[in-house]
This record gives sequence, structure tokens and C-alpha cells, in this order.
Amino acid sequence: MWRYLRPRLPSVVAANVLALILALITSAVTVLVGPALQVITSTGSSVLKIEDLVGPRIAPFIERLTGITAMTASELFMVLPWALVSLALVKAVVGAAQWFMWERAGELVALNLRRDLAHQYITIDPARRRTQESRGHEAELAGAATSDVRLLREYIVHFYGGLPREVLQAVFLMVQLALLSPKLTLIFLIGIVPAVAAAQRIGKKVRRRAAKALDDYSLMTEWLQQRLLGVETIKHYGTEAIEVAKMHQLSQSLYERFLGAVRVKARTSPAIEAFAVISLALVLVIALRDVASGATTGSIQMSFFATLAMLTQAGAKLGRYVNSNREGAAAVDRLQAVTGFFTGAARPLITAGQTEKGLAARLILEGVTARYPEANGNALTNFSYSFEAGRIYCLAGPSGAGKSSVFNIVLGLLKPTEGRVRFLAPAGDPRRLVTYMPQKVQLVPDTVAANVAYPDVTFDTARVEAALAKVGLRDVVSSMPSGLQTLVGEGGRGMSGGQAQRLLLARLWYARAPFVLVDEGTSALDPELEGVVHELLRELANQGAVVMTIAHRQSAADRADTVLKLEAGRLVI
Repeated sequence: MWRYLRPRLPSVVAANVLALILALITSAVTVLVGPALQVITSTGSSVLKIEDLVGPRIAPFIERLTGITAMTASELFMVLPWALVSLALVKAVVGAAQWFMWERAGELVALNLRRDLAHQYITIDPARRRTQESRGHEAELAGAATSDVRLLREYIVHFYGGLPREVLQAVFLMVQLALLSPKLTLIFLIGIVPAVAAAQRIGKKVRRRAAKALDDYSLMTEWLQQRLLGVETIKHYGTEAIEVAKMHQLSQSLYERFLGAVRVKARTSPAIEAFAVISLALVLVIALRDVASGATTGSIQMSFFATLAMLTQAGAKLGRYVNSNREGAAAVDRLQAVTGFFTGAARPLITAGQTEKGLAARLILEGVTARYPEANGNALTNFSYSFEAGRIYCLAGPSGAGKSSVFNIVLGLLKPTEGRVRFLAPAGDPRRLVTYMPQKVQLVPDTVAANVAYPDVTFDTARVEAALAKVGLRDVVSSMPSGLQTLVGEGGRGMSGGQAQRLLLARLWYARAPFVLVDEGTSALDPELEGVVHELLRELANQGAVVMTIAHRQSAADRADTVLKLEAGRLVI
């Protein structure tokens, strides 16, 4: 977390300087309370010694600063209101500036952390995403980017902003108490020690319970995401009541966790206040006796109790900040675990293999062996083949034979443990060499045009329309209310299954990449449109692309130039 705060170091230093100034102003205000009341009860001509107003330990500082040892009540009356108002205004401005600095720092840390979480998740090594550990952290990711980051922001504001401010104020006020009356200060401290010990013990419980509550929050977030994506399945099987009951169970668990943390937090302030009230009552009795005996003045005691009141208020805030910090500390622990995993698992750029310049497109797999993490055996074993431009290849074989693993190797989603992958292409960005149409429709939540041109941010409208026409979608899109700017959702929401899959085919035609991979590309199309798909793939091949398909339909194999049969991760034909 500190690495996110380090760029904010100048603001951190400035905010802590303001906190120091704020503590000094608070002490100055409280020490003037006694003299202000003394002026009210005195006649205008009465001479008031500085020592009698603020005590023998603070008076020398004021006398050296002002050069005044005594003033009449009327003179003091003219000075005190202006001093108190000026100090109050400065305190308000300084307090607002200090708090704004920390709020801004917290928001910037939250902003950068969310950005890094997204970056680390997107750039994770695809093979590691299949591990049990990765699945566990992915379940926590949504909660980490929302509730945990929010708690972290509050933790920064409170721990680095509010807590130091209140600690500085407490220290200055405590020193002032000791200067006003060492005896009463000692009595107060003896009474408040148990409160501090109780708060420390309660704080540990808050942290443990907050961590459990955050775990439940992540579980509920993951459950909601899964059910939102699978709502059609729920409707199909009529399991609404079961899912609602599950949601209620998760919500009840989360409620009980948070309630447990709140219950523990609620004990902190009453515990501190109870000990403080007992100590205050004892101090008050002794102070009244000292005033009655003439051992001290009422002005000094009023300043003492004003300071004590401010100290008690600072202590109560410290208790609340400690509780908030316990929850924030639990969030920090979770965020460190999540970011630590994803940082260690990230790859800056997913590349499929070595790229070389050639006169024609060619893909060469040489002795490739690969295994998925936590798998018992190899997904591919000593796979070697040279895929040539202008040809359509069909990978065939039973489930688990290794067809998808070949695709994953080419796409850079699975790293070979042995062998190498070589791309020979005339030119172009290595990341744009391969276009891929998955078996499951995957559209981005954006316009029709943006989906066709993806991943290009800017696109050629004429090329988009030509691609849509090629797959028979131009008239369909033209009839939509916003045409090319019509928004479609993730998974093809807003379009039929066949239309969404043809939109992916249009993306292939738009890109014109030298390597084209299609996984079950005809699965959602009727037989008439299936011919259009194969015609498009044939044209891409004729234009110099290497086309690879995975299909269970015999028609797909019949239209291919070469059929490669795999069994148990090995190429047998």
C-alpha cells in the first residue's frame, strides 16, 4: 500500500504539518477558556496576573512572548474575543485543508489500485488462471475492487489523516494538562489506563470479525455474478426459489458477520467513556477542594477542564478511528493477498511464439509438449506440424484429445513446456497476427461497429459495412434503430444466437489476419448459412491466410483441405 502513497509524499508531509498546527491551535484555545471566564466574573479595573490565569508553568511562555505579566480585566476583555475568534477561524481552515488532502490522497490510491487490479487480472498468465489458487483469488477480486478498496480508502484517511491529527492533539493537550496541574493529570491517567487496554482488546476482535465479513461479502458478490450470467438457466429449470433461498442464506451470513463486528465496535466508546467519567468525577472533586483551599485559581481549573474535555473528545475519535482502522487493516490484508498473487502471475504481453518475417503466412509447431497447471498428464505431447497459407485445416478427435490445447498454444493461452512455436508472416503487429472466433459467443458491451472492428479503437466504416454484408448482416443492422451505433451486450444480448455468431465472423473478415482460428464456428448456424461461413473461410484462405478450425460436424471436415486427427494429445494423422 505504501507504494501507492509514496507519490503523494509531499501532500502527506503537508497534511501532517497542518495537523501539528491544528494541535497547537486547539491547545491555545483551551488554555484561553479559563481567562475568558475570569474576565466575565471580574470588574473592569481588576488587575489579573498572567500566572493566576494560566498557572505558573504556562505563564512564563506567554510573558516572554508578549512581555506582559498582568492586565486589567477590561484590557483582557478587548483582547480575548479577537484571539478566540481568530484561532477558531484558523483552526477551521487548517482542519478543512488537512482533511481534504487526505481525502484526495485516499481517492487517488483507490483509483490507482482499481486500475492495477484490472491490469493484473487481465495480464495474468492464462495457464495460472486454471489453478485452484487463482479461482479462489478471482472469487475475491470483485469484492477487492469494491468493498475492500473502499475500506482501504477510509483506512488511509483515518489512519494517516485523522489518527495522527487526533494523536497530536491528544499529546499537546496532555502536555498542557500536566502544565496546568500535574497532580490532577496523574489521577486522570491512572483512571484511563484500563480504558486503553480495553480498547486494544476490542480492536483485535473487530479486525478478526471484519475479515470474516469481507470473505462473506466476496462469496455473495461472486454468487451474484454467476447467477446474473446464468439467469436463463435458472428460468429454464424453474429454480428461482432455490436461488433466492441461497441468496438469503448468504445475506444472512453477511448480516451476522457485520453485526458481530458492529457489536464489538459499539463496546469501544462506552468502555472508554465509562472509565473517563469515573476519572473525571474524581478529578473534579479534588479540583474543587484545591480551589476552596486557595491552592489554585478557578481560571486555571477551568482551563484544565476545558483541556480535559477536548482530550476526551480526541480520545473518543481515536477509539472510532482505531475501529475503522481494524476493518481497513483486514481489507489491506486481503488486497495484499490478491494483488500479490496477480502480480506474481502476470505476464506483460501474452505472445504465442516467435515471430519471423516470411513471404507467405506459415505456422510451425516443433515438438510442442504442454501441460495445464494441476493436471495429471500432458495436454499435448511432441506435437509437430507446419500449417501453410491458403489452406483450411480441421482438428478432429474425441473430447480431451487436445484440439483446444492446440488453439490455446497458438493463441498464447498455454505455454509449451517443450518445443517452440514459430509464426512466419509478411508484416504486422505480432499481437494482430491471429484472429479467433470462440465456440461461445463473446461480444463486448459496445456498438455493432465497435464489435466488428474490435480490438481497433478507431475503425473504417466502409470496411465494417463490407464485413457485415459478407456475413449477411448488413440489412439486419441497417434496420436497427441506431444502425452501426446500436449497442449490443455481452454474450450477444440484443441479437439472436446466429446473428451474434455472424457478427464474430464479420470481425474475422474485417481483420484479415494471416492466421484465423475458428472453434465450432458453425454450431449456431442453420445449414444454409453454414455454407456462407465456409465460403468466407475459403476466401480468407485464398487471400493468403492460414485457417484452422475445430468442428464435430462432418461437413466441416469435408470442406477442409487437411484433417488432423488427435488422440490423447498426440497427432495420429
